[in-house]
Amino acid sequence: MKKSIILALLIVVVVVGWLLSGVWWSSDQYSVNQGTGSGVSTSAELTEPALPRVRVRSVEAKRVPLEIILLGTTEAKRKVRLRAQTAGVVKEVLADKGQVVRQGDV
Repeated sequence: MKKSIILALLIVVVVVGWLLSGVWWSSDQYSVNQGTGSGVSTSAELTEPALPRVRVRSVEAKRVPLEIILLGTTEAKRKVRLRAQTAGVVKEVLADKGQVVRQGDV
């Protein structure tokens, strides 16, 4: 047999054995009266344990804004250089690279 089939069967057997052993259920459900041993319960054994004390708070439902405004900066993962490509011939360059050009200069 293949190893995967043997492993699957072994897991099934372990799970079924675990369920049948009673580990799944709490042992409190099947505990025997451990009182005086006489088989007769006293009134102290029949009383329920004291309830734990808790604190409570009254709450009221209200609307909560669904947007959060945060300040921050972003940075690109990568940078690209864009160039316009057109068909034609440059006849004359009227300004140098980095020169400030104003209206009417060209």
